Amino acid sequence: MNDKVVMPLWTFCLFIVVMNTTMFNVSLPTIIQDLHISADLGSWIISSYSIGYALSTVIYSRLP
Repeated sequence: MNDKVVMPLWTFCLFIVVMNTTMFNVSLPTIIQDLHISADLGSWIISSYSIGYALSTVIYSRLP
């Protein structure tokens, strides 16, 4: 693909991942409180969610 198409698409996908992670960070204290879990486990939850979301964004962007 052409760089003029790939780079804006990649930048947009990265922006969506960062925005989604930020929104999830805002709700994390409520999630920790509702599920009665420690802050450490809450940190693992948001990290695994962010990695999974970022990987799926890259994978789905390569599908025809």
